[in-house]
Amino acid sequence: TLDAGAGQDSLKGGSGTNTYVLYTNAAGLYDDTIDISAGGHDIVVLGGQEGQLTQAQIDSVAVVGGAAPELWNKPYTRDHTQTEDVATHGASLTITVKDKEASLKQTVNLTIDGATLDAGGAVGEAGKITLSASNVTLTNATITSVAADGITRGDIEITADDSGRDWYNYVQAFGRSQINSAKVTIIDSEIKGGDVEIKAQSSAIHLLPVKDTASFVGDVFLQDLTSSLALDVSYVYARSTATVDIGSANLTDDLKTEIDAETLKVYADSGANGSATPWGIGLDLVVSQAHSEARLTIGEAAITSEGNVELRATGEVEMNIEAEATGVKGVVGAIGIGVMTNKAVAQVEDTASFRVGGDLAMFAQAEDNTRMVVAASTGSSEEKDPADPAGKKMRATTAGSAALGIGVLSESTVVNAYFDGTAVVDGDVTISAEQFQGKVPVERLLLIPSS
Repeated sequence: TLDAGAGQDSLKGGSGTNTYVLYTNAAGLYDDTIDISAGGHDIVVLGGQEGQLTQAQIDSVAVVGGAAPELWNKPYTRDHTQTEDVATHGASLTITVKDKEASLKQTVNLTIDGATLDAGGAVGEAGKITLSASNVTLTNATITSVAADGITRGDIEITADDSGRDWYNYVQAFGRSQINSAKVTIIDSEIKGGDVEIKAQSSAIHLLPVKDTASFVGDVFLQDLTSSLALDVSYVYARSTATVDIGSANLTDDLKTEIDAETLKVYADSGANGSATPWGIGLDLVVSQAHSEARLTIGEAAITSEGNVELRATGEVEMNIEAEATGVKGVVGAIGIGVMTNKAVAQVEDTASFRVGGDLAMFAQAEDNTRMVVAASTGSSEEKDPADPAGKKMRATTAGSAALGIGVLSESTVVNAYFDGTAVVDGDVTISAEQFQGKVPVERLLLIPSS
């Protein structure tokens, strides 16, 4: 990595991967020269600014010795809206928005509003355009990467991603809702490139693991061993939503979005995991909720692809509940309650049109993985045998007088694939809606006493 200051610098990399980090000068420009004659993989990171990426900034970077390098913005750390046109003259362009505080993992938004992002260059030169944030919105935008010959095209990748903001083994996790959401919204825009991929992916995970009497993690434990009641309460909640909306009827603008690609993939993938596997003494209550929704909608859009088109909405939910209690005194109870919903919907409305040179495939898929174990035991202990005057003999005794286990699990799964638009397809057409019932992997630690 070669790090330039705010002044005028000349940087030269080697034959490997080179990352050049540039900073704006007082005029807000990059007055630097990058020598890529060594033939490496060259990445130019445009740092030092949180405002709009401008054409003047890109033109202020002089590149000598080879083809255009990749241009990356130093990731914006707050919501960003791009309204200025940018052309990279054949260089790849990446615009990313990431959360500022890693500990908070906040949702961030990227909006391209009325701007043109063009990565096309001279004959045979077309860079890749990458846009990413938790939520990505294109409104009256043009995203294009086509060389001057009209033949060479660069790939385009638009990704909304809200995953990794999860709770494991934290005391703060009790009573906390883990809610993640990713969305791509495209209204009245034009996308033209090679392999075009538009995806929203979200994953919400909230876990409370097995614990022992020395370490109670992520729940509230109220216990008095001298009394007849001990209460252990565990609660988890995970909700994930992934949405791709291209000119649907739910949007206010009725103008068409146009997508022209060599191949097209549009994905909405969502996953939720709400699992709790504690054990308690006395009364153990475990409550878990896990909800996932993946929705892909294409409405006012005209889509042309030389090759294949794949549309996919997938949802996966995992819920593993173990409510296990052992007696101390009196009543022993274990209660497990689980609520799970999983929805995967892929829909092409009647205002959409497709011209596909290859195959057209649309999938809606949902996978449910659930497991519940409820066990209550009065347990046993030892006490001095009253028949032994010396008080040295022990006898087994029942710790509790009654044991009760109750388990309630509610599951709701919706899987739909609708194609109401018009399509002219040279290859095969597949439209499928599937539901799968999977298994929850179970791992247990077996303790074998040495004596």
